[in-house]
Amino acid sequence: MANFKTPKLANQLLTRFIPASLIEEFLGDLQEVHSERLESKGQVYAWMMYWVDTIHLVFGFYSTQKHNRINNNFMIGYYLKFAIRNIRLNFAFSAINIAGLVVGLASCLLIAQYLSHEWSYDHFHKDHNKMYRVSQNIRQGTDFIESAQTFSRLAYEMKQTMPIVKTACRLHKAEGNITVKAGESLFREERVMGTDPNFFKLFEFEFIYGTAETALVEPRSIVLTQTLAEKYFGYANPIGKELEIDGAYGFWTENGYQRTITYTITGIIEDLPTNTHLDFDMLISFSLYQNIEQELNNWGSSFYTYFKLNEIFQIDLVYDQLPIIAEKYRPDQGIELEIQELSDIHLNSNLVDEIKINGNKKVNWLLATVAILILLIAGTNYINFSTAKAINRQKEVGIRKIYWANSSHLFYQLLTEAFVINCLLMIIGIVLVIITQSFLTAFIGFDLVVNLFNLSTLALIVFLIGTGTLASGAYPAFYISRLKPFRTIQSNARQRLSKATFRKTLIVFQFTVSILVIGCTVILYSQLNFMRAKELGLDIDGSLVINGPRIGFDTDSIYESSLTNFKTEALRLHSLGAITIANFIPGKDIRGRATGYVRKVNDPEESANTYYFSQVDYDFMSYFKVALVSGRTFDAESPSDVYSVVINQEALRLLGFESAEEAIGQKIVYRMNSTPEIIGVVENFHQYSLQREFQPIIFEVRNAPKAYFYLKIDDLIGHSDIDQLKKLWAHMFSGNAFNYFYLDDFYANQYVRDNQYMKAFTLFSALAVFVATMGLIGLAYYTAVHKVKEIGIRKTLGAERVDVFYLLSRGFAGIIVVASIISLPLIYFIGNSWLMSYAFRIEITWWMPAIAILILICITLSIITSQTIRSYKMNPVISLTKND
Repeated sequence: MANFKTPKLANQLLTRFIPASLIEEFLGDLQEVHSERLESKGQVYAWMMYWVDTIHLVFGFYSTQKHNRINNNFMIGYYLKFAIRNIRLNFAFSAINIAGLVVGLASCLLIAQYLSHEWSYDHFHKDHNKMYRVSQNIRQGTDFIESAQTFSRLAYEMKQTMPIVKTACRLHKAEGNITVKAGESLFREERVMGTDPNFFKLFEFEFIYGTAETALVEPRSIVLTQTLAEKYFGYANPIGKELEIDGAYGFWTENGYQRTITYTITGIIEDLPTNTHLDFDMLISFSLYQNIEQELNNWGSSFYTYFKLNEIFQIDLVYDQLPIIAEKYRPDQGIELEIQELSDIHLNSNLVDEIKINGNKKVNWLLATVAILILLIAGTNYINFSTAKAINRQKEVGIRKIYWANSSHLFYQLLTEAFVINCLLMIIGIVLVIITQSFLTAFIGFDLVVNLFNLSTLALIVFLIGTGTLASGAYPAFYISRLKPFRTIQSNARQRLSKATFRKTLIVFQFTVSILVIGCTVILYSQLNFMRAKELGLDIDGSLVINGPRIGFDTDSIYESSLTNFKTEALRLHSLGAITIANFIPGKDIRGRATGYVRKVNDPEESANTYYFSQVDYDFMSYFKVALVSGRTFDAESPSDVYSVVINQEALRLLGFESAEEAIGQKIVYRMNSTPEIIGVVENFHQYSLQREFQPIIFEVRNAPKAYFYLKIDDLIGHSDIDQLKKLWAHMFSGNAFNYFYLDDFYANQYVRDNQYMKAFTLFSALAVFVATMGLIGLAYYTAVHKVKEIGIRKTLGAERVDVFYLLSRGFAGIIVVASIISLPLIYFIGNSWLMSYAFRIEITWWMPAIAILILICITLSIITSQTIRSYKMNPVISLTKND
């Protein structure tokens, strides 16, 4: 024996299967070859090949002992040939099976790609498991507003007082109309954020130009994404070039507030990956300010606070310190600070003021369940087909068992057939996915195929093939291989096998899943349709929105004069009906927020809640048809209205008034230490999507707010009208970019994620139903073939089509009833769990699952009807002389 180590477990395996009289010889030969491989190929290769030889010997010796020394390699080749021959001889039946399995495997692959993308958010950062965001819960009466934003001093205090925090930084969304001047060109931008100079010490993004260490250090430095840089400067290196930005950030000087600032480009990064919760094209450094902390401390709770720990286990220490910081900087305001893992934000966070719309973990788990169900349905189809076809293979199996074959031999053969089919279908499935790539990308919203051939996906493919082989082949192989030789030759075995309760159970499972996925899809669609159709409380249809001017108006009087002239000229266009102006827009966070001081006069300060405030012109309420509850709206003939406010019903409730009538004429403590009078109460309207509750809003009136122009247009507006507006804009507001969009489209953007989920779930649910339908077609086809002689006899005796239909459909009614009973509570449970994430939602009613059941009944009837027609048309002479 050689004095080198060989795999101990492999030697034990050989000792277990090889007789003692031969083991020494086998081990000697193996170790001699192992020694040569160690010298020529290395330890890893020698170790792997030792295991290959061991497995080969074990199976070869076992096959020789058990099967009259038939060579194992020959048997594997035989299995493969027999599998292909069996598919070819039963092509029609196999084609149906293949269609279901290929769609099932492809669907699982696609869902896995989709879920992999959803669950990979922010994992690309090297230390993502050490990175966190702090959120803030603000007490509002008896409730809490759970906000993703915090006060600025939080990050500062964490850096100063917690050695366990490696770094902490803030992000801030620049709201309002932002104008960027690059050279002589003007642009409007929305995705602009400000941040601390250490941003790239926390977040890792690839730099094209510049470096992460220096990009945001210098005062007035700015970093752009690649697409934005190409938009401004083409493909040249823009480092060192300047941008003049108005409306993003500013500061006070001796000459007043400076809102137009020139920045120097210090870095260009690649476009943000799709799997990040961050959302910006432009990063402006807070090094703009000489005293950052003093400046930012005046901005209230409008910052996103992120930090990175030295070690993960230190997070509990941070939890202990947060209440102390909250009490230090926000005493007696009922603020609670929470910590969120960075990689959890996308799927587990749905707070107020999120940077962008996040995902829905419940829907993702629902899709994962659909993937598993599709695979189970595809496997169920194969089991049903294989056990059904076993009827025709009983005599073959019986004869082979009598002469030479045992159960294990047949088991491996049939399992090999399943493996061959699964491998073939996975290849077809991958090809199908690649062919449909462009459609899937347009339908779902992002490329599902981009990572199709990475290591994790290849591992998934191997797993699906293995799982598919076991799920679809293990039971048929076990069942057929265990049949008794003489029983299989008897003719009445066909009758017993055809009535197997196991196959009926599998059909019930398929029907249950089909009803479940259809029912859930109906609920998803109904909720989305409800959100689209529900009255918002304000009329956003037919509104064209123009971002208001920011440049060239040093005084309000100049702006108001230009605005008056613009309104007069614009209303002469035949396609415009009305114009109004406001400094907020439905579907977007209201920039003005008052926290901790707004309350009724004479009420204690601790009763104050958080309210949103906004400025509108005198025509706003009538333009948007906002319903008046009590009092009146703003009147241009009443000069005192500039010192008054109109509130909505949610603000009325939080202020503590018993009725709208009681609030009229009352005063409130308001911002800038004013006490305006409430002159009117309007109905709540949906400022945001129906996922969120109504917001408490306080309206002020101004002659000329500067944020958004709303123009009511008719359906006949065309390019010529837009061109006239553009020329008028350039004349009245020279130097300001003309950017417009349609309000209904803008508002609908809040439902992009819901639409994406709806499309994904509809697609994959349809595929699940398709796979189940393939199984039903296959079974109906086989039932018709199996009963061909009986149908021929009945037809000869005068049977009509309805008699044949009854013969083929017998038993399906009971299966549908059982499947419906099982699926109904599941539909209600899953549907209600998902709907709970919406503040405004539908109620699940009886007709939703009823539609699912009706659709399945229609599919079943259509399949049975087609088989009835096919069977009835067959010549009885051919039917009666047809061989089994």
